Amino acid sequence: MWGLVFVISCLVAGAATVHRVRMYRALHAAAVDPLPPDGAPTVYEAAHLTGGPARVAETALTALYLSGRLTMPDTYQVALATAPPPEDPVQAQLLALRDPDAADQDARALRDRAAAAPAVGRIADRLVRSGLLFHPGRHRVAHRAAAAQLSVLFLFCAAGAAVVLAELVRDGDPLPPLVAFAVVAVACGFATACTRVTPYETRTPIGTVVYNRLRDEELAPRPEPGPAPDAADAALLTQVACHGSSRMPPEWGLSQALRGRPPTRSSGGSAGGSNSSHQISDPPGLGSPGCAGCAGCGGCGGGL
Repeated sequence: MWGLVFVISCLVAGAATVHRVRMYRALHAAAVDPLPPDGAPTVYEAAHLTGGPARVAETALTALYLSGRLTMPDTYQVALATAPPPEDPVQAQLLALRDPDAADQDARALRDRAAAAPAVGRIADRLVRSGLLFHPGRHRVAHRAAAAQLSVLFLFCAAGAAVVLAELVRDGDPLPPLVAFAVVAVACGFATACTRVTPYETRTPIGTVVYNRLRDEELAPRPEPGPAPDAADAALLTQVACHGSSRMPPEWGLSQALRGRPPTRSSGGSAGGSNSSHQISDPPGLGSPGCAGCAGCGGCGGGL
């Protein structure tokens, strides 16, 4: 009696499992190059590989700060200077996304807009061509195949439980259907495990190796094309790209703003000395050349 239910369930579960395995094998076949031709990803590629599009935007914000095109006039706010325009396409895209009607920009909103920008999408395309990321379209198909298979296996187990319960109700032998459904479920699970990739992993196996080497600082990313920053700035950009905004100097206030907390305001001239070389212009009344200080601003020239 239960044989027909078992056969139909096996056919459906087997078809869903085969479809998932085929989709994930196609993903593996698409990744062909173990590393970029010159041996290491660029700074933006490393940022995307370790932290996604938002990390690329944070790295670009860091570069803008280092070049003097970005300042922190207030909590969560950044001021952007558009002249001279940067040669870097990601930084240029970020500046183009600012709100032209506002003097200051919300750092978190600016980062989120930049993360969805076409210039950042082209970074992901380069990683796909290098074999470090799965193709987004193929990954979505494989993800849907995985979701469908999990749903089918859930229904398969439910059908097995119903058959066993029916055998118990009518005083039949529940052991044969229990063993049969369990064997098929284990077989489907084993076939799925052989794909050796989870449906939520966007990095290829080689991409995961490069990711681990970047996180462990065993691999240094290459500079982006264009004028090379000095050694200290390049080292800081690498730290932000591989580990996130927490590696930004705390006196900037930018890392706190991006994490959703007010930046730490230090009094006196020590913070101002570290930030003065990157200052483009001061907002009116706060740290401007003629300001004598007031109760709320914490001093002049860099207390912000």
